[in-house]
Amino acid sequence: MKQEFLNLILGNATWITYVAGFMFVFFGLVIKWYIEINRAVKGNDNTPDRWDWRYFLQNNLFKKLFSIIANIIIAFVALRFSTEIFNIPLSMAFSLAIGIGFDEVVNRISKWQKKLK
Repeated sequence: MKQEFLNLILGNATWITYVAGFMFVFFGLVIKWYIEINRAVKGNDNTPDRWDWRYFLQNNLFKKLFSIIANIIIAFVALRFSTEIFNIPLSMAFSLAIGIGFDEVVNRISKWQKKLK
């Protein structure tokens, strides 16, 4: 019964595949954040001119803690249902693409949710 439950949660992939997938989602998010921050217009004098991990962690990470938890859940759902929703098998390239295009994934899920209502 326990194994059947895990199979329903994880699908055809193993938990190791999901851990690796989450790593590539994270890599994609970091790439996306780096590109967005480098293209952003500086509106605050306290914002550094170049990428600064310390500034990012102190000023953004704590404020976005709930958002990060929600993003982890959304990433798991996207990875778990990659075949059913996107008709794409779970792979590391797909995971990286999810990380880079995370905002698009969230927008599509919210549009899909609005259609259901």
